[in-house]
Amino acid sequence: MAYQKQYFQNGEVLTAERLNHIEDGIVNQDEQILEQKEQINQVNENIKKIYAVNKNLLDNWYFGNPVNQRGKTEYPGNANYTIDRWWGQYDTNLKIKDDGIVMDGSWNIDQHLENTLPNGTYTLSVLFKEHKGTDVLRAIIGNKATGDINVNATYESDGLLSVTATSDKINRLTFGFAGKGTDSVKLIAAKLELGSTQTLAHQENGQWVLNEIPNYAEELAKCQRYFHVYNTSAARPTGGMYNCVPTMRANPVQSTITTADGKTLYANSADL
Repeated sequence: MAYQKQYFQNGEVLTAERLNHIEDGIVNQDEQILEQKEQINQVNENIKKIYAVNKNLLDNWYFGNPVNQRGKTEYPGNANYTIDRWWGQYDTNLKIKDDGIVMDGSWNIDQHLENTLPNGTYTLSVLFKEHKGTDVLRAIIGNKATGDINVNATYESDGLLSVTATSDKINRLTFGFAGKGTDSVKLIAAKLELGSTQTLAHQENGQWVLNEIPNYAEELAKCQRYFHVYNTSAARPTGGMYNCVPTMRANPVQSTITTADGKTLYANSADL
């Protein structure tokens, strides 16, 4: 059988060698396109990993502007609440600064959860700077009754510390020292989230940058479920948790507190 010659529009004869060359070029172009697509997809995935933000399961987690209804600028370490939702252990002092809270002493601050978390993998992280002393800074996922579930620690002066645990017993989150000396550190923000990767912050030009800043009013409302202050005794609701706005966690205990500037406030407390 005789085959007719095939020609390009420019008159060039379409030979087997020329056809193979064209096919090779097409294959190479396809491979380049696929490689470019893979690179683009990888960039997109990296962007998602850097900027994706999971829900923060902690209350009052941005220490650059914390909810501080008790109104003090310093809290001595006496096993009591400090800024809202954060409990200070003995020998652990807290000072409120413009860009974070300075913790100094030997031990920890804790946040206790109202309900133990469902079984799953969770990551706790904290952004910090100006760590000074001979002790480690620790991040601890734990249980109020049985103790630590997992711990991570660092001697670094600045950075981001995180720890991950898989458990059905998580209800206590802790940052602090190991009791080996008197250290200090400035805490900027913290996060507890579902999953094995922290989304509290990302790095830009070697510097850690928070992925989000919380709405202060929303954080205040969450804190007022546990503790709420009023300017006068008459303004403070009585008769139980459901008479409070927002509704409190339990029927509150009433007390008075004195702020740093000497003002008396009237409190309803349902802290854990």
